[in-house]
Amino acid sequence: MKTPLVEVIGLKKYFPIRGGVFSRVVGQVKAVDGVSFTINEGETVGLVGESGCGKTTVGRCILALTPVTQGEIYYNLPEDVRKRRDELLKKIEEMSGSGKDFSSLKEEYAKIAKKYSLTEMKKKEIRKLRREMQIVHQDPYSSMNPRMTVKDIVGEPLVVHKVAEGMALYEKVSELLATVGLNPEHLYRYPHEFSGGQRQRISIARALALNPRLIVLDEPTSALDVSVQAQILNLLKDLQKKYKLTYLFISHHLNVIRHMSDQIAVMYLGKIVEYAPGEAIFREQLHPYSEALFSAIPVPDPKRHMKRIVLEGDVPSPANPPSGCRFHTRCKYATEKCKIPGNEPPLKEVEPGHFVSCYLRY
Repeated sequence: MKTPLVEVIGLKKYFPIRGGVFSRVVGQVKAVDGVSFTINEGETVGLVGESGCGKTTVGRCILALTPVTQGEIYYNLPEDVRKRRDELLKKIEEMSGSGKDFSSLKEEYAKIAKKYSLTEMKKKEIRKLRREMQIVHQDPYSSMNPRMTVKDIVGEPLVVHKVAEGMALYEKVSELLATVGLNPEHLYRYPHEFSGGQRQRISIARALALNPRLIVLDEPTSALDVSVQAQILNLLKDLQKKYKLTYLFISHHLNVIRHMSDQIAVMYLGKIVEYAPGEAIFREQLHPYSEALFSAIPVPDPKRHMKRIVLEGDVPSPANPPSGCRFHTRCKYATEKCKIPGNEPPLKEVEPGHFVSCYLRY
């Protein structure tokens, strides 16, 4: 039985557009607009999509680094509370079109959200959870203080959370460096003295310092050479197995996602359009956008010719997304139903474990 560690429900993050003399809000950039998914303990969920689709914003919202506009994010929710919350959601959905009064159900659900959702927690409560949730950034160099030594960079979380100091701190940092394949002699060097792969290993060591359960990997290998990418990916797989880690792996490199992920979520313009087990979605893509995205994967066989699907038009602005299905402006299968304002297709399960938001598949 799989145990959910992170549950995202109806997550929205809008950034205000300001204009005029008084810098009034004249619009909203809908970076994330109603995203829901679950990350099971010990598994990896791969989040893929074009640049600017909202992948990194989702990761930052989960870690409470970016305030949320709307929605709930539950972390390690007790089983009894989860069952009650799911019952309430089901009843609310059933009664929403019946005309019956279900305000008491909504109040009970709001109480659960206020107590357990990260989006409702106070800073003190979030700070306690910082030990269990960490991030590895895309560019390791920009995420490090160039004036700090490796000992200070990796040991900073231990000092901030008052876990170790003095000789115990030295021993712990040395142990962490050994875990990621670095030597004690690297302790007193500065970030500029390392290669890109070594810097990413330092970032991983820092993320492991407080024995976390969840790590958000924000394109951790995109700035590295191919040979170094393989080393870092294998290191992450080994660490996951050794420490029973849970990953949210954000990337646009589909072969890397396939290697790392148990579940894959495809994002387009702030929405998840397809969600399925890794091998299932690589075997068959049910959403037209996923189909086009996966057709771009290079095949290492010169005799095999893959049919590349080239999407027409530009990606719409997240400040003014298309009405109806967001992908209909670039979809060759689009019908009039897809274009109706307010008639956006919901994410539905069309095969066991395979969810898609497309009227062609319902």
